[in-house]
Amino acid sequence: MNRSIVMIESPYFGNPDAPRYLACCLLDSILRGESPIASHALYPLALPEHCEAYHGRTGRDLGLECRDALAKIFPSVRYLDIGTTPGMCRGGTYLTSRTLVGEALKIWERGEWPSPARLTLNHEIPVAK
Repeated sequence: MNRSIVMIESPYFGNPDAPRYLACCLLDSILRGESPIASHALYPLALPEHCEAYHGRTGRDLGLECRDALAKIFPSVRYLDIGTTPGMCRGGTYLTSRTLVGEALKIWERGEWPSPARLTLNHEIPVAK
C-alpha cells in the first residue's frame, strides 16, 4: 500500500482525555491508508512548553514553528470531536486540508484502542503480570 503522509491536528493541551483521543485519531488515519504525524504530541517531548530559554522563544513557539514547516509539505487533518485548542488555530487560520468529526469518536466508543487499562494518565503501558 502506498500511504500518504498527513499531519494530525487534534486537541491536546489541557485535556486529560487528549492522549487517548489522539491515539484514536492516529488509528483512524492509519485505517484510512495514511501515515500520520502528530507533531503536537511529539515536540513537547523535547521542548519545555513555557520556558523562554530559546532566544526569548518558548518551546511551544518552536514546536508550532516546526508544525508550520511540516504543514507546507504535508496536508493536515483536523479532528474536532472533543473541541479545539489555541494551537490548532495559528495566526487566525487553521492548517487544515480536511476536517473530520465523529470518526475518531467511533473508535473511542467502540473501545478499539487504546483501552483505558492500556493508556493511563501518565502514558505508561502496564506490563502484564
